[in-house]
Amino acid sequence: MDNKLTYDEMILKMKSENIRFDLCTEKGAKRFLQNYNDYYKLTLYLNNFSKTNKKYDNLDFQYLVTLINVDKSLKMILFKMSLDIERAVKTKIMDLITNDNRENGYRIVTDFKKYNPLGYEQTIGYISKTQINGINIPTDTDTVIPIWILLESMSFGTLCRFVIFYYKRSKLSKLKDIRNTLLYCKNIRNLTAHDNCFINNLFNSKNSKNKITRYIDDLNKKTYKLDNNLLYNSKINDIMCLFYIYSVYVQPLNKNHFIYDHILDLTATRMNDPQFVSCLGIKKMQFVLNKLIDFNLKID
Repeated sequence: MDNKLTYDEMILKMKSENIRFDLCTEKGAKRFLQNYNDYYKLTLYLNNFSKTNKKYDNLDFQYLVTLINVDKSLKMILFKMSLDIERAVKTKIMDLITNDNRENGYRIVTDFKKYNPLGYEQTIGYISKTQINGINIPTDTDTVIPIWILLESMSFGTLCRFVIFYYKRSKLSKLKDIRNTLLYCKNIRNLTAHDNCFINNLFNSKNSKNKITRYIDDLNKKTYKLDNNLLYNSKINDIMCLFYIYSVYVQPLNKNHFIYDHILDLTATRMNDPQFVSCLGIKKMQFVLNKLIDFNLKID
């Protein structure tokens, strides 16, 4: 493991790798590093730029700053999409349960507790520490929590497991899309919520999948028609599912296309910056995002 570096040493190390400080001065770079406060994460973005003999080709520090800001903006948009999906999916499930004459709103909670005790206990723990719509909910062992309280308080991860549970239980075809895609949406939600790098190692072996599900393959053929090889990339697989579920459950309620307008701004201008002309991973992601947006806009 490398020793801790001072900011001046970080700049010297980058200069030794042929990173220039023309568009962004060394003083400006040092100020950025002090505010960004994560040199390790910054170096992950370097994977997008080409090297010759272990030296970067035509790379100015400003290119990194631009890419980090593009990534930050994209993650904010994807995170917003994932939150909207979480709310929409909970609403859809509650609607299905309300119209399911086999459910009384309480027995399903007891059965879910047996199916996923950890997720149930985590949700109950959250309920016990907070208020639901300003009301304190009793959570002692003798109290049965109704599904509308439990569902409202579930984490995204527990919601994914509840969807699988309820699909097995109900056999409702309207749950099939959610059952087959929500876990992939959760991957995007977790990545963006924890501020991990998204535009990083986009198309190398670290993000490769050994196989894709038949459902994902069919979904792509019917909708986005991406090159099938792209789906073996985990980030492309996940982001396609995010856009699809967004189009089915969120988009019909949100006609102003606020989300798409912001992504289009990224792909048409900021990701199209000449700084990234040789960054094949960024160009591929730009292409994928445009395909996803184009299809989703056409379905209105």
